[in-house]
Amino acid sequence: MTEYRHSPESKANELIDRLSRALADGINELTVRRLEQDARQLMSADVVGAHTVLGGVAALRWEAEAVHHHYRIALQHLATPQTYFNYAVSLDNIEEGEAAFEAANEAQRRAPGDKFLVGYATVLALQAGHFGAGRRLCAKWNAMVPTEQHTLTRRLERLGAAAEEGRFSEGAVRRVLATMRTVQKRSRVRGVASGTMEDPQDPGTFLYEQHVQISPAEASELNEQFVDELLAKPELMEDPGFRFVAVFVGVET
Repeated sequence: MTEYRHSPESKANELIDRLSRALADGINELTVRRLEQDARQLMSADVVGAHTVLGGVAALRWEAEAVHHHYRIALQHLATPQTYFNYAVSLDNIEEGEAAFEAANEAQRRAPGDKFLVGYATVLALQAGHFGAGRRLCAKWNAMVPTEQHTLTRRLERLGAAAEEGRFSEGAVRRVLATMRTVQKRSRVRGVASGTMEDPQDPGTFLYEQHVQISPAEASELNEQFVDELLAKPELMEDPGFRFVAVFVGVET
């Protein structure tokens, strides 16, 4: 789970710090209401900061339309890499994976020398099924840090190679992952982390695990809903089929 970012000179510093803590510590309605009230009081002094916080508060409440509304205004006033990054964080928090990747990718495009932004866009590329874009972002990150390799480099190389070899199409994988996040969003279940593993016995076949903030039993119920959604899309049983399987894993926190 990624924290929001802010500029040292921003008057919204304290509120954005509080927003990040609220996200990390668990949602408390009293805390959220105070954040919302303080952000509205900030509006005349810092429109961008106020709408950034209000967009983050909307994400805590799963209010997708409000998230888009507040960040649209913030970006109209100041379309900085930081604003796009914060937008991506809020979108990721309401499980809008495709839009979150687009915002993160725009953030790193506007700040090509920012290793952090490139790295974050890489993570969201994998989570959204953009393996080709993820490989390019990994290459960009690795060129910036020649003494290291991004931790997703090997994984994205293998996923991209499998797509190029025709094991599955990226478009089909994106539909599977989008369906997964739709199930999450409908149930208001937040992701904790994700991981992708290649089957050593069957190279080119992958298991994608989405860890979520619920019990294993509740995750099992979520998986049943997910399977029902996939069965309603028979074309996904062909591509990617069982060559890219996604599952929820419950992690009580």
